[in-house]
Amino acid sequence: MDNLKMENHKLMNENIDLKSKNNLNERVNNLSYILADLQGKAKIAEDEKDSLIDAMRLLIEDLNYKDLNHKESVINANRNEEMVQRCPQMTNCLQQTNEVSNEAINPSINLSNRFSALSVDKNDVSDRNAWDAVRNEVEHTYADTQS
Repeated sequence: MDNLKMENHKLMNENIDLKSKNNLNERVNNLSYILADLQGKAKIAEDEKDSLIDAMRLLIEDLNYKDLNHKESVINANRNEEMVQRCPQMTNCLQQTNEVSNEAINPSINLSNRFSALSVDKNDVSDRNAWDAVRNEVEHTYADTQS
């Protein structure tokens, strides 16, 4: 009987040891899952950081490009002004071509219209009544939308 008690005690201790090892294995597995999850999140954060850096780089390049274009346009405007100061005859010629002429370009073209000009008789009662009706309808619709 002592033998059975000793074996029972030995098995109970072995069972406790196995349970503690099993708990340790579960913790290791959980920690490895947590570590893998954190590594995935770190990779996503790193990719996001790289994407933001690329976006900032593109914005900076775009701003530099616009700044260069602005500087070039200022430089070109200054060059044009210098050309105007150097060549007053060219300036006079350019001003003459930019002025609008009221003269007919080709006066030999016949522009006769086969229809008579349209005219509105302000004293015509039917037209005045029609305009009053339209105005009243618009005012009524506007009043409905305001309330």
